[in-house]
Amino acid sequence: MAHMKKRVKSILKITGIVLIVLLVALIIFANVMLDGIDESNAVSKLQTAGIAYEQNDVDYEGYTINTYRLGDPQLPKALLIHGSPGHWSDWINVLLDEKLLSEMCLIVMDRPGYGNTEMPATRELNEQANVATSVMAYYCDAYECYTVAGHSYGGGVVEQILLDYPNTTAKGIYVAGTLSPEHQQRKWYNHLAAMSLVKWMVPKIMRASNLEMMQLQADLLKNETRLESIRQPIILIQGTEDVLVPFETVEYYKTVKSEGVTYVIVDGMNHFIPWTNPDLIVNALLKK
Repeated sequence: MAHMKKRVKSILKITGIVLIVLLVALIIFANVMLDGIDESNAVSKLQTAGIAYEQNDVDYEGYTINTYRLGDPQLPKALLIHGSPGHWSDWINVLLDEKLLSEMCLIVMDRPGYGNTEMPATRELNEQANVATSVMAYYCDAYECYTVAGHSYGGGVVEQILLDYPNTTAKGIYVAGTLSPEHQQRKWYNHLAAMSLVKWMVPKIMRASNLEMMQLQADLLKNETRLESIRQPIILIQGTEDVLVPFETVEYYKTVKSEGVTYVIVDGMNHFIPWTNPDLIVNALLKK
């Protein structure tokens, strides 16, 4: 019995050490991610390129949503929605495309819980869709339809917008989108980061991301039976070597959405398409 107690204590000690190491790794990862989120750097790139932009704080239920508009507001509009975690500047390589800006007006935003948006993080996809739609209502005329594009978790938000706001959306673009409930199950690190003793030790941006990830699968399952009702054309961009949103997501979507989807599959491409392959997004936005 004494030997057994000693062994249990040893196991618990090792487990505690492992959890601490994993927590430290999570915090380091979060700080690396934060280093890439620099609004002033993105704005500087726009200024250097001579691209005119307009920053606006859009009101949503008493909070302000940080948004930017680029291009002629008389042109067809598109909203670009970042992932989780993320920031509007994740789209900078798309925003710098001169041909795209000659044909479209682009809107970007910091989703709730990120960047300079005041609104705290929100769990549900339908609330994310409501916020995004309010942003576009600020920029669009009445009954004006627009394109929505989303990367990673932003793809799930795009799906929700297409479902909930069919009369104001003209086209949806999923860029390595989190669309498959089976492949968006909570991971061990999500449960770890949700623990009350842990979550306040990680940066705000990672708490926001984890809150979203804990709810994502349930929301995707709710939408599953509604997907055939989407009538807007969809372009789905996916790489075969994506380790964050598995390539199997493509096969899943083919089973739940039988028509109206154009698939852009790139062999060897990873998850970080807005940075590595912005041309694919530009082409999808410009596709008539």
